[in-house]
Amino acid sequence: MSDAPLRIGLQDVRASFRENQKQLAIVKYVGRPLGDLFTPFFYNAGFSANQVTYLRCGLMAVAVALVVPMNPAANIAAAALSFLGFILDCTDGNLARLRRDTTYFGKYIDGLADTLFAWFAPAAAGIALSVRTGELYPVLIGVVGSCASLVTFALRSRLSFAREWMFNQTGPITDVERSALKRTEQVEKAARSTYSHVVLLSPFLLVVPEGTHLYLLSVALLQIPCDLAAGSAVLRQARILLSRKRVSIWDPRYTPKQ
Repeated sequence: MSDAPLRIGLQDVRASFRENQKQLAIVKYVGRPLGDLFTPFFYNAGFSANQVTYLRCGLMAVAVALVVPMNPAANIAAAALSFLGFILDCTDGNLARLRRDTTYFGKYIDGLADTLFAWFAPAAAGIALSVRTGELYPVLIGVVGSCASLVTFALRSRLSFAREWMFNQTGPITDVERSALKRTEQVEKAARSTYSHVVLLSPFLLVVPEGTHLYLLSVALLQIPCDLAAGSAVLRQARILLSRKRVSIWDPRYTPKQ
């Protein structure tokens, strides 16, 4: 039986958080305080962390769809839902911690929900603007922006899988490998931090006149370069980390683990 409290208040939320945990500036000063305010409502209403994450996924799908009409009301709604999803991202983590119900699956779907708008909104905006203007460049920017985010995510996921597989076969990372990885990890961390701020703030460009144009400009000038920098750093990490020799399962020398 869970020992989580039946009802909570704002002070309970704040008391459950580790103050020394590193966070992005926008999370620390905007998302976290607002997420803390939302948490008692969802907790006391009986929501689980995963249910809030599923809600976020639905909100992000609606936000992407609202980018397509390219009218002021829809753009404002898309920006508002994107920001609400950011707040709920902080809320679902609070719920998991307070309910003592953190799971790896929850972390998995939380990571997917974080990226849905960044994956699909650029392509939606580019296609909509190209249809409206008859120009080709918006759809190119939008599709490249969406693909860059998806490819960077795939590279990072593939490295995580290969790293786990290699460690299982040949042992954990060595001091030499860790030292060689330091520079590329710093580059990736800086690129991801910048990317996260861009992805969280750029939807607000949709609310101003010519907002779709400005949003795509931010994708071209900020989001795509950050993805390219992060993806290049991940590939470099893979080259450094995965250079160990391995024995093929078809090799006579191969000995399966017992």
